Amino acid sequence: MSDPSSSTSFPTTVRAGTVLLLTNSFLCLVAVNMVNTNPIMSVMAAMAATATITMFKARCPVSLLWPVTALAVVAQTMATSGVVSVPATVVVSPIVALIQGF
Repeated sequence: MSDPSSSTSFPTTVRAGTVLLLTNSFLCLVAVNMVNTNPIMSVMAAMAATATITMFKARCPVSLLWPVTALAVVAQTMATSGVVSVPATVVVSPIVALIQGF
């Protein structure tokens, strides 16, 4: 059985990785800037950042996968802190990041 991430229909390119990096940078900025004024928009931006990396990580080179994923984790942490208390964020954020990694 072959690995779907190594399929020729999903080529790994630096261009795709750069687009993912720019997209998640923008979504992270939205999540961080909206956390106090509009927490729902912040959560939506964090979810979009997570969904983006989940769907397209097979197309991203490993060298760009780390910063793209880190931006999604930062967005999740900030959005979570706007919705729930800080102690709950400390517990929930690493769990969400671990789930995202798989």
